[in-house]
Amino acid sequence: MLMTIHALPSGQFQNLIVERRGEKQNVGLITLNRPKALNALCDALMREMETVLNDFSADSSISTVVLTGSQKAFAGTLPNYPIS
Repeated sequence: MLMTIHALPSGQFQNLIVERRGEKQNVGLITLNRPKALNALCDALMREMETVLNDFSADSSISTVVLTGSQKAFAGTLPNYPIS
């Protein structure tokens, strides 16, 4: 079941796929969805991630969040994108 959180007009995020999984729909699944860029982190993806994580945090029915990457890469970083 796809869930839409603060969705764009199209109804989905540009860089993430967000789902609820599990028998009780209590697992939030976030899939990085930039396969052509090997799911590289970028400002737009990080803003979307912040929105989803804040919404999952505020939802008492979500007990676990799983982060994964689409296709062949989990996540890459751009050389000029700092990770702290």
